[in-house]
Amino acid sequence: TDNEYINLSSNIGYGKKPFIDLALKSSMVHFENLLNITKAYLSTIHLRTDIDNMSAKGYFLSDLKINSDFNTIKSEGNLIVRNGNIYDKNVGVLFDDMHVTLRFDNDLMQIKDAHVLINNNPLNIEGKISSNSVADLNIYCNKLPLKELYTAFAPKDLKNSYTLNSGVLTLDTKISGPIKNLAAI
Repeated sequence: TDNEYINLSSNIGYGKKPFIDLALKSSMVHFENLLNITKAYLSTIHLRTDIDNMSAKGYFLSDLKINSDFNTIKSEGNLIVRNGNIYDKNVGVLFDDMHVTLRFDNDLMQIKDAHVLINNNPLNIEGKISSNSVADLNIYCNKLPLKELYTAFAPKDLKNSYTLNSGVLTLDTKISGPIKNLAAI
């Protein structure tokens, strides 16, 4: 609609001194409109992708700033996703009931009640990352479809080298420690 907007500015550094400076501000942006704009843009530059076989519902809303050298994090704002639904007909992956609240106040990233159903199987994440880049996250998933996720998200060169025919991922873990040295239990 005419009232939807996204303002994104970012600067990312790699190598011996990696960093990220990111600012994202938006109105309530509906995934369906974002998908339609992306499809239209890709067609104007004559780029064919599998995006034509995707559908989306729900929305996100954001007003956040993040600055980090991966040793310390300075952050403020939030990112909210509600009623999310993304379906890829080619791959057969359905992300449904997406609900995410990310709060970045006081240089602390809090993940509150982040959940999604992936092909009707749950993925839940809660926790925080502190200003000194120490993570304390709880992740739970049950029977996530690995073949479909691999097909949808693995880099092309990896998919050309390895075939994944089946499998599911079930996980109930706590991840804690400095981001550079994370440990999972």
